[in-house]
Amino acid sequence: MGSLLSTPQPDPEWKPEAQFAMEFSCFCVICGSPFDLEGEVYNLDAGATRYKWMRNHRLIASSHAVHYHNLEGLSKEDFHSACYNTSDSTDVFLSARATWNETNDQLFHIDGLYPDTNIPYTITFNAMQQINNHDSIFPLHETCLQISRCAIDHLRPVALGSHEPSSLSILNTMLQSRYRKSSKRTKHDDLIAKNDLFDLCTATDTNGPRSVVGLSLLEWWAGGYEKFYTDPVNVPNITTCVLDLLQNTTAPKACRQSFPPPSRALGALERLPIELLDQISTHFSAHTALSLHRTSRTLAMKVPLDNNFWRKSIMSGNALPYLWDIDTDELDKRRQEHLTASADPDAAWDWEVVGHLLATRHFPLKSLDPRIVDLPNGLWNRRRIWSIVEEAYRRDISKTLTRDRNASALEERKRREPVFDWQVEEIMEDLGHYS
Repeated sequence: MGSLLSTPQPDPEWKPEAQFAMEFSCFCVICGSPFDLEGEVYNLDAGATRYKWMRNHRLIASSHAVHYHNLEGLSKEDFHSACYNTSDSTDVFLSARATWNETNDQLFHIDGLYPDTNIPYTITFNAMQQINNHDSIFPLHETCLQISRCAIDHLRPVALGSHEPSSLSILNTMLQSRYRKSSKRTKHDDLIAKNDLFDLCTATDTNGPRSVVGLSLLEWWAGGYEKFYTDPVNVPNITTCVLDLLQNTTAPKACRQSFPPPSRALGALERLPIELLDQISTHFSAHTALSLHRTSRTLAMKVPLDNNFWRKSIMSGNALPYLWDIDTDELDKRRQEHLTASADPDAAWDWEVVGHLLATRHFPLKSLDPRIVDLPNGLWNRRRIWSIVEEAYRRDISKTLTRDRNASALEERKRREPVFDWQVEEIMEDLGHYS
C-alpha cells in the first residue's frame, strides 16, 4: 500500500486501453469518470442510485475569460447578465447544473436568460478548449467539486486575512495552469491526453490505475470500472465500516519508547511541554504529525504517534479529514460499551492500526488485504479523488504559498525595522527633496 508519505511512481511503459472501449472522450478532469453511462458498459444499470452522481455536473472557469467559450457569441457584459454565477469568488465563474450534449461530448449547456429579459435561454459552451490563449472552461462532477474544496480547505494554511484565495479560486488556478501545460506538450487532436491533467491515464504496479481511463481492457471487461463509478460522497454505512475495522483489533500494551539524550541544544519547539505538544498534535493531519514526529529524536519522544494520538485525531477529524461524515458520537459510545463489557482492562481497540490503514493515500484496485477488499466502493473512490487533489495541491500550490508568505513576512520585518538618520536622508534624496 505504501507509507503515509510515499507516492508510487507511474509505470512509464503502461499503455491504458479502457479509453478505447469508452463511448466518449470527455471526462471529469478530477476523477476521470464520464458524465453519463448510457452506452458505456453493456448490460449496466445506468439508472442505479450509486451512478447518478455522474450526471450532476457544473462548469468552472475564470470570470474574465468564460464568455469567450459561449457559442452564442455573447459579449462579456451580456454573458454575465444572462448567466447566474454560483461562485463565492469574484475571480471564478461556477455555473448552476449543466447538461451534456451526447452528440458532441465537448459541448455543455446551461440555462440562462436573454440579456435584459426574463426569457429562458440555453447557452452552449465548447468545454476544455483554448481560444486565443484565454483560460479554458472545465466540466466537473458536483461531488468532485465538493471533495476538491474540502481537501483544499483542509490543506491550505489558516487564513490570515480577507485577501486569501478561496478553495474554489485555488482549484481553478490548478486546472488552468495544468491545462496550459498539457496543451503545449500534446497533439491538438489527442483529446484524451490533453484532458488528462492529473495523470489519470497512468497506473502503478502497486495500486493499479489512477482512474477508469487508466484501466486495461481486461480490467475493463472484468468490471474494474465499478469502484471508479460508485458515488464517492453518499457512502452508506460508513460509520459501521470504521466500527467493523476497530472491533477486529486489540491495541498492544502501551510501551514508552526511550531515546538517548540529545547531543545539541534544543530548539524552541522541542522545549515545549509534552502536555502542550500533545494538545497541538491532535489538530494535525496524519501526514503533518508524522513529519513532525520524524523531525528529531526529542520530538519523536514528545509526539508519540501512539494509540491515544490516533484515537483523538480520528475522533476530531484531523487525522482522516476525508471521513467527514462518520458519526464520532456513535464511535465513542461503542468504544465505552466495549471497554465496560470487557474483563480485560487492556482490551482497547487499536486505533493506530486502523488509522494507518485509512490514512493510506492510495488503496489498490485489487488487494490481498481483506480489510481493503471489504471497504465500501464509495469510500475507496472518495479516498482516491481526495488523494489526486492533495497531490496536485502540494505540487502546484503549497510551495508557492510558502514562498510568497516567507517573502511577505521578510518584507514586513524590513518595514518595521528602525531607520537611521543617514537612511532618511538617502530616502529624501531619492524622492527629490534635496538638491
